[in-house]
Amino acid sequence: MTAIAQKVDYPVAITIELVLTQNLQLSPGVHLPFAPHIYNPVLSKLAELGIIFNEYYNEYS
Repeated sequence: MTAIAQKVDYPVAITIELVLTQNLQLSPGVHLPFAPHIYNPVLSKLAELGIIFNEYYNEYS
């Protein structure tokens, strides 16, 4: 599996698993992944798989 496939497929699969196991309660409709109650469990599961998100800023003058 390519790196890009992992970065796309894993979050989708994890989210589906969380919904099906009722560990992620969502109301019907479309949900954007900007809410912490949605993305935090997904990021935790990705970290277990060795995929970690690091964000940093460099200031240039």
